[in-house]
Amino acid sequence: MTDAKAEPVLLHRSGDVCVLTLNRPEKRNSANYAMQRLILETLHAVGRDPGVRALVLAGAGPSFCAGGDLSDLEAAGEGRLPEMEAWGRMQLDMMRALLEFPFPAIAAVQGAAAGFGAALAASCDIVVAAEDAMFWDPHVKYGVPASLILQLVWPRLTSLAVVRDLLMTGRKVGGAEAVGLGLAGRLCARGEALSTALQVAGDFARMPPGGLATMKRGFNRAILKDLAEYRSV
Repeated sequence: MTDAKAEPVLLHRSGDVCVLTLNRPEKRNSANYAMQRLILETLHAVGRDPGVRALVLAGAGPSFCAGGDLSDLEAAGEGRLPEMEAWGRMQLDMMRALLEFPFPAIAAVQGAAAGFGAALAASCDIVVAAEDAMFWDPHVKYGVPASLILQLVWPRLTSLAVVRDLLMTGRKVGGAEAVGLGLAGRLCARGEALSTALQVAGDFARMPPGGLATMKRGFNRAILKDLAEYRSV
C-alpha cells in the first residue's frame, strides 16, 4: 500500500475546492523532473474535473517551493534526463494550465518561492504571501536566463525597472515587499498562508463562475499569446 505522505504531489478536494500540495518538505519542495511531471499530470486532472471551482497551490512544511532540483541539472547534462529544452517546455505547459483554468488558482506562499516556485506562484490568479515568504529567481547566478514565466508575468504586475532589478541580480523579495511591489496580492501572518488561501478559494467557489472565467481569460490573453509564440519557435 502506498504511503500518501511519501508522494511528492498530493491532491485533496473539499467540496468545490482542490488543494494541490507540493510534498517534498525535506528538500524545501524543490521539484525534480519526476515531481514536475506529476505536477503537470495533476493539473491536467484538475482541469478535466467540471466540479472544481477553485484551486489552491501550497507547499508542505516551511517552504512553498525552493525551485528545481539542482541535482537534475547534472543528470540532464549527462543524458540521464530529457534535454533542458524539453524540460522547459514541460514547465511552460504547467504554467499554461494554471493560466487557462476557467476557475481561479490561488498560491499559498510561505518560506521560499524560488525560480520554478516563483513561476508557479506567478501563474496563479491570487498570490497569498506570508510574512516569511521570500520570492526570487537565482538562474542568472548560474549563467542562464530567469524563468520565462517571470519575464512575462512580473512586468505586468509591477514596473519593468523593478523586474530588471530582481531578475538580473537574483535579489530576494520578502512577503511584505512583494505585496508592496504588486507581485503578491495579500499579506498574512507567518503560518497562515494556507488558511488564508483556503478562505479566498471558498469565497470564489461561492460566486457564479461565469464572470470570473471571463475576467481570467481577459487578464491572461496577452501572456498566453506570448507563450504560444515562444512554444512555436
